[in-house]
Amino acid sequence: MALSLGRKNKNARLHKQVQEVAIIFDIGSASIGGALVKLIYPGKPEILYTSRKDINLGKNVNSKRLLLSMEKILKEVSLDIQKKGLTQIKKRGLFPKKIQNIYCTFSAPWYLSQTKVVTSRFNKPKTITSALIKEQTKKEEDDFLNTRSGKYAKSKKEELHILEHSVVQVKLNGYETTKPEGKTAKEIEMSIFMSMIPDVAAKTAFDAISSVFHSDNLHMHSFGLVSFSVLRSIFKDNKDFILLDISGEVTDVILVKDNVLVESTTFPFGKHKLARDLAKSLNTTKEEAISRIIIHGAGASEGVVVLGKTKKTISDLKERWNNDVRLALKDFSKDYAIPEQIFFLSDENVIPVFKYFLETDSVARYISPENPFVASGIDRSFFDKYIIYSKDVSKDPFLAIEAIFFNTAHELHD
Repeated sequence: MALSLGRKNKNARLHKQVQEVAIIFDIGSASIGGALVKLIYPGKPEILYTSRKDINLGKNVNSKRLLLSMEKILKEVSLDIQKKGLTQIKKRGLFPKKIQNIYCTFSAPWYLSQTKVVTSRFNKPKTITSALIKEQTKKEEDDFLNTRSGKYAKSKKEELHILEHSVVQVKLNGYETTKPEGKTAKEIEMSIFMSMIPDVAAKTAFDAISSVFHSDNLHMHSFGLVSFSVLRSIFKDNKDFILLDISGEVTDVILVKDNVLVESTTFPFGKHKLARDLAKSLNTTKEEAISRIIIHGAGASEGVVVLGKTKKTISDLKERWNNDVRLALKDFSKDYAIPEQIFFLSDENVIPVFKYFLETDSVARYISPENPFVASGIDRSFFDKYIIYSKDVSKDPFLAIEAIFFNTAHELHD
């Protein structure tokens, strides 16, 4: 799916502008964010109100505790949007008669995904129809559930929920096209992205949100598809890149080749893991540990001297995180050449830290032994030209990227 990102459409005059006030939830491993957003298509989305709360898991992180914490925090964010957010936008004359749609995005480790490339050849030119495409995607969805569920479900009885099955690229006779329907071809190649989560996670999220906002129009997606789709549209000249989503508890590694999300993997090491391990080593609080990490990361470019046990421990943690990145890329390299460009998303205050980690010799040498290596952090100001923020709304890069995606993805939910 190609996104227009608010640019003027040649056929805009033929279509009435679509506007709605929607709610977007960003469900991560260490925090949950929510936003009231005015979706305007064609046009730029406007973020009217945001809220984000941390998931407090303590020292022992497990799936049951994560699920209970998700339910609790999701309700708190929902109530905050209902009580404060709706009240604020009502004062500005933007109070909607009805919230039409609620969009929910799950980050790693909540979901499992895969991309399947399917090629069909015909004896003579065949007209490509939406029915033909839907038939193929349904077949691949069934196969995805049957073959991957055993690796994801904790027991044979555990039910799984398909988040999405999206055709992310179509080629007819070897040439990419964004509008295959109605065209004729002897060969069609489709790249189909699919993701799933445990049914209990989907139901928990639905019940938590529905307890506050009584709506059945709840649409669920993976952050992998959302972030890939938006960044692919922005970085049109970069058809090959690595995308890292560095959240609180995990790092999601995504490989994009020829404009297709071809591989992804996750390892359990994010910002909070970094802080917890440093806090334990220094016998201090997690907040103090994060402060020292930030100083250390900034010091890599500003000449700040960090000595003693802090420096040694962060150096050890850096090497452990870098090693996990290298292992992921090594696995990808069995089938693909590794791109030199890495884009990474993380909390604003630790972007310099992970940029410093990524640009050390060990990772840079593995990815690109001869050519320059580029690690680009995507901060909260990156999306300013693709989005509008209401007055006094705090910028949140994760909610921003989701607002951009859902602003131009109406056809997914027709």
